[in-house]
Amino acid sequence: MRGVLLSRLCAQPELLKRVTVLPCDALSVDLDEPVEAVVMINVMYALEHDYRKRLWPVLARQLEPGGLLVFTWRGGGPPPPRPLEETDSRQVGRHTYTCSSETLESGDEAMKVRSATSTGSHRTTR
Repeated sequence: MRGVLLSRLCAQPELLKRVTVLPCDALSVDLDEPVEAVVMINVMYALEHDYRKRLWPVLARQLEPGGLLVFTWRGGGPPPPRPLEETDSRQVGRHTYTCSSETLESGDEAMKVRSATSTGSHRTTR
């Protein structure tokens, strides 16, 4: 996900000096100075209960007084398990990249999802 975010930031040079993307997981965050906000989109539902419990104090230490923690929480409960299915496919040069995902199990506290990307060669004839 970090790579995708960095790629998108490069397309918007005005944001490059304002946005910092950290090379660590949320429990390892140690900033030089407090921040105004922490934004976590489509992340919380996938974190196990114990991880979230340990996360709150870590994030609180990083925020300035009155700082904001912004996150989404999907309502309606976890999604049901679903079989492996292709979600997208793109051809780049002679290779086709296929993305697949499945929901292995889900419960009140976490969801386990498996994603895979595969490539296949295409032979070109002249």
